[in-house]
Amino acid sequence: MSYQTHTVSRSIFLIMLLLSAAVFADDKPKFGNVPDGEWAIGVPQDYADANAVVVFNNGHLTVTTDNITIEMHVRIKVLTTAGIDEVGDRSVWYNKKYDKLKGFKAHTITPDGKKHKVEKEAIFEKTSGNVVDMTFSFPTVSPGCIVEYCYRVVSERFRYLRPWYFQTDLYTLHSEFAVSLPNGFTYNIQDFNIPANCKEPVVTEQADITKNLSSGARIRTFTWTLENLPPVTEEPYMSAENDYRSALRFQLATYEDPYSHIVFQKTWSELGKLEQEWFDEYCNKRKDITKLADSVTAGLVDPRAKSRKLTAFVQTGYTTSDEYLHGFFHHEKIETLLAERMGTGEGKNLLLVELHKAAGLSAWPVLISRRDHGRLVAGNPDLQQFDYMIAVVQFDDGWEFLDASNRLNPYGLLPPDCLCGAGLLVDGEQSELVRITQKSVMSSRTDKSLLRVAADGNVSCSTSSCFTGYYAAMYTRRHDRQAEKDF
Repeated sequence: MSYQTHTVSRSIFLIMLLLSAAVFADDKPKFGNVPDGEWAIGVPQDYADANAVVVFNNGHLTVTTDNITIEMHVRIKVLTTAGIDEVGDRSVWYNKKYDKLKGFKAHTITPDGKKHKVEKEAIFEKTSGNVVDMTFSFPTVSPGCIVEYCYRVVSERFRYLRPWYFQTDLYTLHSEFAVSLPNGFTYNIQDFNIPANCKEPVVTEQADITKNLSSGARIRTFTWTLENLPPVTEEPYMSAENDYRSALRFQLATYEDPYSHIVFQKTWSELGKLEQEWFDEYCNKRKDITKLADSVTAGLVDPRAKSRKLTAFVQTGYTTSDEYLHGFFHHEKIETLLAERMGTGEGKNLLLVELHKAAGLSAWPVLISRRDHGRLVAGNPDLQQFDYMIAVVQFDDGWEFLDASNRLNPYGLLPPDCLCGAGLLVDGEQSELVRITQKSVMSSRTDKSLLRVAADGNVSCSTSSCFTGYYAAMYTRRHDRQAEKDF
């Protein structure tokens, strides 16, 4: 074959690829292009209480050897006046250390076809450590209108990909999650609350035009789709709403080519070792902690007596802050926590661990996922599953799980939202999942009201409340975060 013929053939092949890509792209909804059928959408027959519906919630994860991009496109139809509040503000979060937010667009389209852009003044950002939570409000929202937004996040993180939730807080007509993988990548996936007939993805293939054509490199796209999904909303005594939603947890497993072999998923012990290194670096004043432990436990011999004294010391001697600036902590180093006598609940609990160790007791930090954060998936080692840290102390006759974040929390009782089943005990290479135990104690609330009737007929009343057990553990957190009068 002559060079000219080869060049022409290659050009034709490239054009065919581009055309097929264009056809594939045309299948995707265009931002701002609303077909007549979507304007005609009304209240779903199987959910008459719907005040707004998600027309579609589409996500596409594209993996390359350089980065990972998640593209999001969401369109919502407002049906009633009540739906205006239900649509409310929407938010996007990302980690500014590893992620870049690009191509953000949002607007309201009124029934007359006019488009009202979300301006910069309606976008607000809240930063906690490296995590940025961007919230935005739609303008000119009224019954019958459509609100829409799209964006993409380009990430350098190949581990710990966020789960995809098909269900939202609104009735969802169509939810789709697609993943495009080039040759060399393998993945693991776990599904939750998904019907059996929807668990297998639709798989398509196309040539990888970023590679040499003669290599036969392909890109496979896996697409999962669910339709007509009722919302999941908060109900009394339920744990995290996300635990009840249809979801996929997609994680890259390995990448291999002729020159490299990469394993993306670490074990719990490997993750615990990394966390231990961070904690060791954070705790930079061990001599000061030892002096403090000796001072607090002076004259005490019994290990449990020492533990009680240290716990009460951290509970009452250090103010709890809800402001996170360095991961779990408010400060970059523990020396500032000691100096300011203030820290996050996690920071105080790590200090509690270090004080126990300095006093000769066996203690470790335990990472947990509180009830409102989500159920721990033991088969998916991922530190993003955790949102809090408690302490555990080992004695000859047993152990105690401790939380020193609140002043009045009873010793050995965790607040109810920390009774989560299991957590990661951080102990270097010996880190492992442990069961969070619950004590059988009397938990009650007793209210006593005293009425006084004066001679002139006026009545005064006072009420006292006594909380015991887990009621005390629950209410003390509320007490510490409110003014006395408000509580």
